[in-house]
Amino acid sequence: MRRGEESGVQPMDSVLIKIKRQDDPGDLPYWEQFEVSAESGMTVIGALMAIRERPITADGNPTTPVVWESSCRCGGCGSCAMVINGRARLACRSFIDELSEPVTLEPLSKFPVTRDLLVDRSRMSDALTRAGAWVEIDGVHDHGAPPRVSPESAQRSSLLLSCILCGACSEACPQVNERSPFVGAFLFAHVEALSTHPIGAFGGGAMLDSMLSRGGVADCAGAQACNAVCPKGIPLSETIARLELKTTLHGIKRFFQG
Repeated sequence: MRRGEESGVQPMDSVLIKIKRQDDPGDLPYWEQFEVSAESGMTVIGALMAIRERPITADGNPTTPVVWESSCRCGGCGSCAMVINGRARLACRSFIDELSEPVTLEPLSKFPVTRDLLVDRSRMSDALTRAGAWVEIDGVHDHGAPPRVSPESAQRSSLLLSCILCGACSEACPQVNERSPFVGAFLFAHVEALSTHPIGAFGGGAMLDSMLSRGGVADCAGAQACNAVCPKGIPLSETIARLELKTTLHGIKRFFQG
């Protein structure tokens, strides 16, 4: 008898969830499997919450609750990014009934594991800091009328800055590895948007200088794997091409200016 039949409630199908776990950063990873009653429209986050409420493996052995990170649960924060069935995705936007079984969950492999599916993505914010990807302002006094920006430029910048720093582009990129200072295409989206805007252009030279150094656009191998996984649909390959041209012209100009 399937679960729910004895009470007259519509029965729910069970799904097997296979999770790669790790108790501490220095520990070896191991796998555990869980059987979850999957309701229609259940997301991976929903399945993880069900496992947290009843942390018992598919073999019937009690275990510790699985650790992961999530916040908005609507695809707006990027904190729940993980490797789902071999592909970097947002767990809150991945539906169980659209995934093949067993549903395999792993932490992002390009970031240090804190515990289970929780990783430390501080290297992303560190990269933005090194690139100076912000807008400097000279006080809060009236600077006069703001510079005019074309609708096309504003729309493009808005799309680039919709990056939620989930780390999916870094996970998919073969160039992001322990032997390379390259951190991922997310950095280029922010630099391109800010260096193009009339206000951000005041500090754009420093940002472009950083893109000429190690870990910059020259280290992108052009795999274009980032395009396929970006949950916001940011045209990262096109952005990289724009930034490559911009940094090349900037480097030539800097060379002749001495």
